[in-house]
Amino acid sequence: MATTVTPPGRELIASLRHRYDVAIGAYRDFDPRLLSTVEHRVDLSADAVIAHLHLYRATFDPFEREHRVPFVLHLPWSWPALPMWLSVSETSPTMSALRLSLRSRRRLRYPKRYFHAAHAALRNLESDLLCTDG
Repeated sequence: MATTVTPPGRELIASLRHRYDVAIGAYRDFDPRLLSTVEHRVDLSADAVIAHLHLYRATFDPFEREHRVPFVLHLPWSWPALPMWLSVSETSPTMSALRLSLRSRRRLRYPKRYFHAAHAALRNLESDLLCTDG
């Protein structure tokens, strides 16, 4: 006859582990819709994008390696408008990346609501760039 020995507190440890996995988990913090950055690649050089969008007053961020200008994303059905950065970075000599990111470094809840709107704004910029230069 075999007996199984259960150490004391095993149920407590199992329930704490389950709560940890549900609340945090391995990749619980990585949700692309909660990230405050949206990026689109464009088949133009960064200089061409800067010239077309008239971003001559853009400041260069050496850490992110991108040219930035302050931008406000305002939607008619929502308040407040989002303070964002419109960025252009060079990915190769013939390609660049357009990026919208929050000016705040804090992780906030509202980027989830604006995720689709940020993609739509970049899609409009991208189509405008490709229609006039292509």
